[in-house]
Amino acid sequence: MKKLATILALLCAAAFAKEYEYMVQSMSYSSLGQRKESTHLSYDAAARKLEQVRDTNSSDGLGSSYKEISYFDEKGDMVKFEVFGLDLKSGKWKKIEDYTESVKDGITTRESNSIADDGTRNASKTVSSYDGNATEDVRYKLAKGKWQKESMNRSVKNAWDKEELTISFKWDGKSWQPKDKTEIFYDGSGEMSGYVTYEFANGAWQNSEREMLNGDRNGSYEQIRSTFQNGAWQNATMSKHELDAAKGEEIVTSFIWNDEKRAWDNMSKQTAIKKGADLNMTSYLWDEQLKDWVKSYSNGEIYDKSGERPLVQSHESNSSSGKYVYSYDKHGSNTAMDIYKLDASGKWVQTGRSEATYDTQIPADSVGYGAALMMFEMPSIYAITSFKEFKLKDGKSELITEQTWKYKKIK
Repeated sequence: MKKLATILALLCAAAFAKEYEYMVQSMSYSSLGQRKESTHLSYDAAARKLEQVRDTNSSDGLGSSYKEISYFDEKGDMVKFEVFGLDLKSGKWKKIEDYTESVKDGITTRESNSIADDGTRNASKTVSSYDGNATEDVRYKLAKGKWQKESMNRSVKNAWDKEELTISFKWDGKSWQPKDKTEIFYDGSGEMSGYVTYEFANGAWQNSEREMLNGDRNGSYEQIRSTFQNGAWQNATMSKHELDAAKGEEIVTSFIWNDEKRAWDNMSKQTAIKKGADLNMTSYLWDEQLKDWVKSYSNGEIYDKSGERPLVQSHESNSSSGKYVYSYDKHGSNTAMDIYKLDASGKWVQTGRSEATYDTQIPADSVGYGAALMMFEMPSIYAITSFKEFKLKDGKSELITEQTWKYKKIK
């Protein structure tokens, strides 16, 4: 619950950084004979505060209620987050965790606390400082009422704003002790071309692992991973990438090093063929007895003329096969998805269906917090109002889950 609550609060930050016309007012979820959940949201633009109350009830009669309050600064960044649980005996809200973030003199401090039922406090703090393209993060834990150093990470970014060096340390009670280090390499276009990792031992940095790319990333190339053993680099794994742009075909073959034979052994292979937006991928495993590649999995995607909307997606493996057929309305909104599986006779049989409705008067990008609630496989440029899932068997349809959304106009 803690992780979910934090993610939801962070996703709300944009609502106060942009002038939205609508906000999600509430959403509800229910499943057949099992769990029911509802979330109600309220906003205070002047105070830059968002409050969520989530109630959950299960078929066994057990339920829970949580309240989450997020506070934002004038830029829309979250600076404080609190979670409360409803004490069923007293009927009062009891704080169970909080998070605060502050910036002073260019130093950012993030502190999180969780409070157990017995009142025990578990707290951690991270202090981040910046110097040009270098960052230092120091993590503390609360022990006997005092902040104790725990670990430190230092990193340096390159001209592409990507990390090229990271070093971690641990606190031994007296000083910082180096732990491990990673150097990351890039090609001339800013794409990663390899890395080397080190471990600190016997007072010095010791080689540990490396991976290097050889060839043209936009054509054919190899990636070889090695480990440092007995004073020398030893091959471990390799992936070989072959691209035929004219045919729209890419083949990736993976190998493992056989030290006895001093040669690479086949492991797996994947082929991808793209025609326009349509894509077919097939995976193989190497069979040492047959001395041949054996198909293990395949999937295909067929798109409409725009190349943006999937019409059919299918997959096949040794254990199962499935197909998804998508339907759209005149606005291009995905309104239905039919699910099929192969039966024992090799015939496609429909086993499920999903349906969605939208409010064409409310564009999705005009809804604050909307993106966080609409992250599922039936997209639309409009705000979703309902999503239902059905199970089909012997020609009969049964509703198994249902979600609904309501919105509030705020300007």
